[in-house]
Amino acid sequence: MPSEYRANDISFAYPENWFLEENEMNNGNVTIHLTSPGGAFWMVTISDAKTTPEKLSQNALDAILSEYDRVEHTSVERIIGKYKLVGHEMNFIYLDLINTALILCFAAKGKTFAVYWQSDDNQLDTYADVFEAITFTLLDRMSS
Repeated sequence: MPSEYRANDISFAYPENWFLEENEMNNGNVTIHLTSPGGAFWMVTISDAKTTPEKLSQNALDAILSEYDRVEHTSVERIIGKYKLVGHEMNFIYLDLINTALILCFAAKGKTFAVYWQSDDNQLDTYADVFEAITFTLLDRMSS
């Protein structure tokens, strides 16, 4: 049975064996971070609407580019329900493993949201569908 997160004016389902941590930052942003038993993670950051989804996704890409050598990335755009999500898919080496990450940003409820997930490629087949399902429940419940 999945666990449920319901706070900060959002809701989503996630696997019951994943660890959840919630942080409020000094700037008022809130991040909800989920970690799988295998170390892959999914998170959502809730920001005020002053930052556009495009700018937020670019900031995330810039942070990855400054952190890792040789990052391959492509821009992505998705429409899920009534939401337009913009972002970047990234591949880079971390701890001698190739990692894949995705940042998707969108505006809703007068705020800007950034969904970010990351997994090493050995576990990507296991977690990619889970990341998509968590993101879908977040967006689906925002529409309700």
